[in-house]
Amino acid sequence: MICYLYECFSFISGHFYVISAPNLNSKGELVSVLTNLSCADVLFIDEIHRFSKSQQDSLLEAVEKGW
Repeated sequence: MICYLYECFSFISGHFYVISAPNLNSKGELVSVLTNLSCADVLFIDEIHRFSKSQQDSLLEAVEKGW
């Protein structure tokens, strides 16, 4: 599936990043990933349902701000 996603997004001018939610151990790690993205980048979060409540809140804040 990931290879298919790379193919679908090969037309974008930014980068395509894949992270696995279980591998992020703290809210700070998620914030670090989000703040290092550029506007043209695409972030795919695998197993997002495994995020803790604080990680979910951080992600929601970023989405609401349009990061």
